[in-house]
Amino acid sequence: MSVVGLTATASGAIPNVTYHMSFQLRETSGAAGATILSVDFGFPDGGSAHADDPLVSATLAPSGTVQSKTFNIGDTSGQTIATQVTATVHYRADSGNMGTASATATITGPPTAPAPAVNGTLFGVVSDAASGSAISGASVSVTSGPNAGKSSVTDGNGYYSIPAITAGSFTIQVTASAYVTLTQTVSLNADTRVDLRLLKSVSAPPPVGMTCSAPAAAPSGSTAICNDGTFSSSQNRSGTCSSHGQVKCWICPGKLCSG
Repeated sequence: MSVVGLTATASGAIPNVTYHMSFQLRETSGAAGATILSVDFGFPDGGSAHADDPLVSATLAPSGTVQSKTFNIGDTSGQTIATQVTATVHYRADSGNMGTASATATITGPPTAPAPAVNGTLFGVVSDAASGSAISGASVSVTSGPNAGKSSVTDGNGYYSIPAITAGSFTIQVTASAYVTLTQTVSLNADTRVDLRLLKSVSAPPPVGMTCSAPAAAPSGSTAICNDGTFSSSQNRSGTCSSHGQVKCWICPGKLCSG
């Protein structure tokens, strides 16, 4: 006879651990059957357990199998959770001969409970990268991970706050009128301050009162009128009319009227 299909799991926690063992028996000697007398369970740390008359008398066909019941054995050491168990079956064959059969299996420990989720608040100030002045009305949004969709709009002081953020790394996106959209990766494991600085957009509209229609005398392609009355055909606002008293107004429609 042999012990096959031995499985073992553990549940609970020290010092109240229970081992659950189950196995099958197979007749290998060619005898017609056998009576199971007892089962011993041994653990590497020296712990042991004994079960008398664990199975009803079972008649096995040659090379046949019979499924045992599950044995629930309490911890005997109280120190550690065992990693292996050996089951030794004591039986009496129909021939009258006494014998034992054993097998060893790895014990699957109790599942580890997931660590509780850590939440925090993401907060900070959104400001102009050049001047440092606060930007009100900017939108700060989480765009990835389990927090995707959470967002905040800055107040008059540029302050934003997004509470109940699950810890981890994720991406945020910051948008504001007249500024280049900023995308940034953030790591959070508690309340975390992240200040954000935005660059002015090259397509920002000109200040109010700085636009005008092209006069009839304006050469084709003119984009601005300088304070000394000359026309500029600059394709970039930077440095336009710098030698002519600065810009009086941006010609609309025109390339620099809106960009």
